[in-house]
Amino acid sequence: MADLFLAFLSFHSASILRHNFDLSKSYFILAPVVLLVLIVRAVSFRWFRTYAVIVRFAGISDILQVFFAVTGGSIFLVGMAVLLRPYGISIPISILLIDYFLLLTAMAAFRLMMPSLFQILFGKKVASSNVIIIGAGQLGAMTRNVIRQDNNSGYNIIAILDDNKDLSKKSLDGIPIYRPEQLSELLKEEPIHKAIFAIQEIGSNRKNEIVDLCLEHQVQVLQVPFKSSWISDDFQIEQLKEIQIEDLLDRPVIALDKDNVQRQFKDKTVMITGGAGSIGSEIIRQVIKYTPKYIIIVDQAETPLVNIELECREEFGFTSII
Repeated sequence: MADLFLAFLSFHSASILRHNFDLSKSYFILAPVVLLVLIVRAVSFRWFRTYAVIVRFAGISDILQVFFAVTGGSIFLVGMAVLLRPYGISIPISILLIDYFLLLTAMAAFRLMMPSLFQILFGKKVASSNVIIIGAGQLGAMTRNVIRQDNNSGYNIIAILDDNKDLSKKSLDGIPIYRPEQLSELLKEEPIHKAIFAIQEIGSNRKNEIVDLCLEHQVQVLQVPFKSSWISDDFQIEQLKEIQIEDLLDRPVIALDKDNVQRQFKDKTVMITGGAGSIGSEIIRQVIKYTPKYIIIVDQAETPLVNIELECREEFGFTSII
């Protein structure tokens, strides 16, 4: 019904514009043919199933659907106008052309605006978490869409990171794109709570650098699931998982001989360099399980050093830390 109402308005507006806002002439043109136009539009909308869209989740595919429906209907109307002219039924083609552009614009704008309008009017007010997306490619754009469509996620995307120099200082749907080298400055300027890896092909060293920097600033690092776990060529917010130590390794996970490791570490003094980073801190957590006598932690970052020491004392009850 909304599309038919837009069709009525656009045809009426086209007639008014064509006759320079002379309402008497525009009504004369509108009255005999409005029913025919609406019938043709109704059939084309039905044929291309424009009514089947959930407007609050509308996207580019729905705009294409509108384009085909409006274009098909207008071509048919122009053909009818030419065929009926010898019989004294005059439908000005200029009005049909103006109507085409008005209706196409109105229906496309309606579908593009509804998701945002729905969010403003009916979206639940949840605690907002500032988020950065790592990757401005197809997966990054898809992640952005998934977050925007989930009214309850509470995610507020404030930036996108990408290595592509051509994308630097540009934006994706209004979201600024930065180089990964700018992440440190960004973390200092903005209160960022989460970082989402939306890129599958990334070097392990590069990934480790970004993860370490995020963890130093208490930013939770998440990762988009592999495509094999998606549902209907898409994924859900709930499938975003916190990145694990195994995700940072550029090789299969190695199974440890725990008895041998126990003999290596029990009652020994162990020094761990880079112990305040993401990998080093995890190594500390694992080594504690094998009851060493002392653990010496070496790192430049003072605050993370204090944090990992407090964690060892409070969560593991291990106090022999230097």
